[in-house]
Amino acid sequence: MKKLTLFVAGILVGAVPTAFAAATLFSDVDDSAWYYEAVASLEEKGIIQGYSDDTYKPSSYVNRAELAVTLDRLISYIEDGEVDPSVTAITISDSIPEESDGYSFGNEMYSDTYFLDKDTLFVNVGYGGGCEEHDFDLMWDGSFEDSENASLYLIHEGNDDACEAYANETLEFDLSSIKDAYSEEYDASNGTVFLYIYSDADEEDSFTVEYSF
Repeated sequence: MKKLTLFVAGILVGAVPTAFAAATLFSDVDDSAWYYEAVASLEEKGIIQGYSDDTYKPSSYVNRAELAVTLDRLISYIEDGEVDPSVTAITISDSIPEESDGYSFGNEMYSDTYFLDKDTLFVNVGYGGGCEEHDFDLMWDGSFEDSENASLYLIHEGNDDACEAYANETLEFDLSSIKDAYSEEYDASNGTVFLYIYSDADEEDSFTVEYSF
């Protein structure tokens, strides 16, 4: 409930959003706060607007009316085509990574759900930690097993995060490089490829994505 509160509290007042500057975004949101950048980004886009007394009330609870207004603004923002998501491109490696080559998949993680929206793959992952920023990468050697199959590797680096908490994150990957490579390889503008995505070097943990374009 804490993150949801920070996301939507303080939205009912203020008709015109203004650009943000450090320490002047809202009187009760310090630029050193861990949630400052998220609040500043949403305020700049007009998705949240704060209260008339120049506060955001980050610790206040959210009621249904506030949630409805915020979600409506967010949907309108997406439908207007203004979304510029931070999507990670697939890394094309020279070869499939193997532990025997000295390659490591780093910290353990758990991939439980995924979905595909056009050329963007969304993967929900869980992992231990929370003190340090974790890095994720989706690697591919640029080749197809045949016209219907390709293998990719989901890499996780925990950056020596010693925390024992359990974190959850949704990753976004741009698959368009696979589509482009397929078109060049098979001289076809459309097709379907089954992507076998492995999260360990022994290829024991995996999930399969049916990617059509």
